[in-house]
Amino acid sequence: MRSLLPDLVVVNERSWPEEPAVQEHLGLGFGVVVATGRAERFLPLCELFPLTLIPPGTCEDALWLALVTALGAQRRQARHVTQVTALQQRLTDRIIIERAKGIMAQHYELSEEDAYKRLRLLSRRQRRPIREIAQSLVDTQLLLPELNGNLDHSPPKEEYPESKEPLSRY
Repeated sequence: MRSLLPDLVVVNERSWPEEPAVQEHLGLGFGVVVATGRAERFLPLCELFPLTLIPPGTCEDALWLALVTALGAQRRQARHVTQVTALQQRLTDRIIIERAKGIMAQHYELSEEDAYKRLRLLSRRQRRPIREIAQSLVDTQLLLPELNGNLDHSPPKEEYPESKEPLSRY
């Protein structure tokens, strides 16, 4: 689907879409060149999206420069989105690995470093990413109460001592 989207769009201010649709369209990631005489209207959007503004009636050389600028901004933003997504995934993976290390350290009475070494060893032996091994361990820990430190499957006892006198209704 992404291959069907253009890299650049040139728009005259008169054909600019209404506000609710603008964010949705610009979020698709293409660069935009807007021919406008009122730049202040577009400045907030220029901070968030690859938007280049030109005055109406711009000469060919200035239009070419605006197109190149918008294409560069579009590619830069696409690269930043990719980097942010990769960093978010790494952070999520790191959180899962840290949880798994904590579970192993607690359950097997290991240091965090030794727990990580075991996770890494399991990852190599099973030829699976360490994140998958860690996720499996965390999921298993959540499903098995004995690993969670709760061996008693009975409901928790009441915190209030039993009274020999019946409670009044008021």
